[in-house]
Amino acid sequence: MEKIGQYNIIQELQKLNGNLTFWLTENKDGQNFEVLTIAKNSNYDRLIDRLILNEIRPQLNKDFEGIQKIVETGFDTENQVYFIAYEYFGGQPLNEVYEYANILSLKEIAKGLDGLKKENRQTYIISPKYVSAKTNGNAKVRFIGLFELFKFENILETEYLSPNVAEWLNDTKKPSPNFQDDIYSLVKTFEQYIQDTYNSEHTVINKILKNSLCEKRTERFSKYHEFIELLEQIPFSAQIRIDKNNSQVVRVKTQPHYEQDIQELINSMNKNVWFLVENKLSAEKEQITGQFSTNNWSGRFFIDFGGYIFIPFNGCRNEKNDSMIKNGNSFLSQFSFSQTSANIDCFSFFVNKFAEQNRLAELNKSKTELVKLW
Repeated sequence: MEKIGQYNIIQELQKLNGNLTFWLTENKDGQNFEVLTIAKNSNYDRLIDRLILNEIRPQLNKDFEGIQKIVETGFDTENQVYFIAYEYFGGQPLNEVYEYANILSLKEIAKGLDGLKKENRQTYIISPKYVSAKTNGNAKVRFIGLFELFKFENILETEYLSPNVAEWLNDTKKPSPNFQDDIYSLVKTFEQYIQDTYNSEHTVINKILKNSLCEKRTERFSKYHEFIELLEQIPFSAQIRIDKNNSQVVRVKTQPHYEQDIQELINSMNKNVWFLVENKLSAEKEQITGQFSTNNWSGRFFIDFGGYIFIPFNGCRNEKNDSMIKNGNSFLSQFSFSQTSANIDCFSFFVNKFAEQNRLAELNKSKTELVKLW
């Protein structure tokens, strides 16, 4: 198979089973899309038609936080497959990149599920294999509206289903799954991350885990806003990924709404980052400032009196700044970096670098004046 409807296949992303395959594709304009194909099968054709009509098409081109958007559905007669085209996200199954899990993604998915619940839609496929994550920690739930199909195909990750849903799979006369079971699966999916990153004895963390993962559904959260309000109280905490053999960790901050986006940049800093300290303080806050560059990112930085580096992410460029790196006054940092923890106050280090830059500037000025005098 080389083409699905209007989409040219680039590569297979995920083989779910013999009937369902997930592809990376592009259209005639060169835009990327991710496409799920479902082989035509008389055993479930009526089920597919019903799901597409009632669950998939009503969600076409609707945006929900943490949910991969559906852009088209159709049937490819040549290949005899139904297809569902999604926005291009470019992530990987969370179970393959679990180190990139973070609390911001958990909150975004919860808000997206809440938006769907307000449209009286619930019961989704939520488990590490079917949540897609990127290296910056951004994550989305895939394949909304297809829970019944995945149940029919026996490809649900049952260990992430609530106890009552696991029972319902074997006896559909029992109460059907609902949003409380979605919350259970979501927290179960991120449970290891939460336990590895936060103190499970903390009141908020303990309440989230307890009220999400209760065996009895009626004892779980009764509304999404109760769950989301608790999530909002948890500080963002990304896993520290350090490639250097260095125990000196400096904290990096950015604007609150860019905390998730900047993680990829910090990962790059933990490989190599060069700094160039300027010999003048910033005009607005009189902070030590200058330029930085990694192998993939560049921008400006400011040294706060709190001992951390502030990087305005909206001013960064996703490219290396070779000219800055080649500047004779730039230096390769030996620090490691994290958004959430630090064991060194970098303020004094950069104060010394600032003083050094001013000595060099004064020396160059003196040399220039001597040349003019001569």
